[in-house]
Amino acid sequence: MHVAFTVNSIEQLYEWHAAAVRAGGEDNGKPGPREEYHAGYHGAFVRDPVLGVNFEVVYREPNGKSIRLGESTE
Repeated sequence: MHVAFTVNSIEQLYEWHAAAVRAGGEDNGKPGPREEYHAGYHGAFVRDPVLGVNFEVVYREPNGKSIRLGESTE
């Protein structure tokens, strides 16, 4: 099973991934841009080791530009 959620910022994406791994989830894709999906798509993946569910958190740049954590959009 695969479950996806959206977040409002890249920072939330990184925070979610770190918290999920600390809680016992298995890293299944570190946070970062996923240009292979489309421009401006950022994702992070964590697998629940008990249930086997793959959780994905997604942030999409509103203008389709790809930025890195800490970069300004202005």
